[in-house]
Amino acid sequence: MKITKFLIWPLISFSMILFLYGCSIQPPSVLTTAEEIPGVYEGQVNPSDYITIRVTGKGIAPDGVTNPAQAKILSERAAEADGYRLLAEKLRGILVTTFQTTRHAQITEDVIHTQTEAILRATQIVDIRHYPDGLSEVDMVIRINKTYEYF
Repeated sequence: MKITKFLIWPLISFSMILFLYGCSIQPPSVLTTAEEIPGVYEGQVNPSDYITIRVTGKGIAPDGVTNPAQAKILSERAAEADGYRLLAEKLRGILVTTFQTTRHAQITEDVIHTQTEAILRATQIVDIRHYPDGLSEVDMVIRINKTYEYF
């Protein structure tokens, strides 16, 4: 391919722009220890960088359980699952789908379906309470970094 005078100036201009851009890029500053960052020390996190979400899940044992120990464990597990559901709803939101059937100006069927989906990591169970009527409550906490994109 023969380089003409019409191609030479755009090529020179493009080369100069690339050269100047390459000269303007500075290498990132690398910190080797946590002491170099003011206010942050090794092994500690800055609480203002995180959002804390707290929920209380509630659950009861299913019908037909005759063993009290099994009822206690199942109600605790139901409360924990409810806590995870509440955390997922707070983090990701809820998809609500509704369906309604009417006949002769009266509602014959009304269906509301809710759905949420999330992957939860680093959740903490803070407290578990059992009540005499079979109800269990589980307090759960998750800390989220403010800079992380969840959506």
